[in-house]
Amino acid sequence: MHDAGLTQIAIVVFVALLCGIGLTRIKQPPIVGYILAGVILGPSGLQLVQQREVVTELAEMGVLLLLFLIGTELNLSSFRKIWKTTVGALALQVLGCFIVTYGVSHFLGWSLTGTLFVTFSVALSSTAVAVNMLESAKLLNTNTGRITIGILVAQDIAFIPMVLILRALGGDGFDYFIMVKLVLSIACLVGLIMYLSGREPIQLPLSNLFKEHAELIPLAGLGFCFGLASLMGLVDLSPAYGAFIAGLIVGNSSKRQKIIASTHPIQIVLMMVFFLSIGLLMDLHYMWENIGTVLMLFMIVTMFKTVLNISILRLFKQNWSDSFLSGVLLSQVGEFTFLFASVILTYKVISPEEHKLVVSVTALCLVMSPLWYTFIKRLKGISKRHLLDFKEVVDSTMGREIKACSNIAHKVTDKIKEKTDQKDA
Repeated sequence: MHDAGLTQIAIVVFVALLCGIGLTRIKQPPIVGYILAGVILGPSGLQLVQQREVVTELAEMGVLLLLFLIGTELNLSSFRKIWKTTVGALALQVLGCFIVTYGVSHFLGWSLTGTLFVTFSVALSSTAVAVNMLESAKLLNTNTGRITIGILVAQDIAFIPMVLILRALGGDGFDYFIMVKLVLSIACLVGLIMYLSGREPIQLPLSNLFKEHAELIPLAGLGFCFGLASLMGLVDLSPAYGAFIAGLIVGNSSKRQKIIASTHPIQIVLMMVFFLSIGLLMDLHYMWENIGTVLMLFMIVTMFKTVLNISILRLFKQNWSDSFLSGVLLSQVGEFTFLFASVILTYKVISPEEHKLVVSVTALCLVMSPLWYTFIKRLKGISKRHLLDFKEVVDSTMGREIKACSNIAHKVTDKIKEKTDQKDA
């Protein structure tokens, strides 16, 4: 019997793979390809994926595994050495975004919840995109990489209290009980980090069974991640908090390497589903009708975050080169914006139209971030050569891309002309 559901899943995976490979061939992160695959298969494209709820659930599992992986790979001893810089940078990022957003809110009539939603969304960057760019540029093990990763980790930790704050403000009135939970969760997290960073690797429960049954290792890792996430959900805390705590514990255990190696492929697949779901959310018809607003907000947010991040890192006495590269790498709006949006959409703080605008700008930031990094990096090179002619600036920053597009356009034009001549003949 022909199973249409299974066929659709096969097509989705195949298209995502092709788009991922295609984007890597032009030196872009594969996650951009996954977003593109979602656009192609979603309501704006072939409309192959109709039941988005299933994809959303898998995508949420992908986010939990991302936080779990971040927790496992966090080197607590290294993080403690630079925590003042990274946490201070995060605090100034949030403060800078809040000052600007609060000023704008007076003109647009935003509520406090809406103002904080925009503040948190703009302040946080994309861990997946930034790490991918660091790896592509071979900067992961440099000072730039350490600073960038440190700030991203601080942002990932801050995501959890941010969600709780939005939930506390999003209801009919201010929920003081959630704020109590917020304080307790932060205290527990800080206490756990202090405890784990000052001792030898711990032994996980039943870890001796792994020696005889290696196939249980990935299940143990996933069980620990989703188990703590479910537990935090049951006590009305964020499941993401539980996943991150599970990652911290596993990352400082004697089975760290084995669990990371066994769960990483699963995490990659679920993250593919997460970025695919972003593409499914995108409404190209809406984007085209509001292209001016979307592009303007994209440019404002990207340029503002770039300047803000560079300024903050220079304030913490980082050298110009590291501040510049790290600031540009952190310039995009992160994937956690979609989770923030889903929280406040539940409380009807934003309308469906505003939700479409948030999705459009965030997706554009994620897609364009690698191109922005390339553009700014070349522009930095131009400043050293003192090029003042506009044509030279354009050629140096976008010459290769313009030439490639021009060649494609010429080939398409020649084909059309050839077919027209054949018909006339």
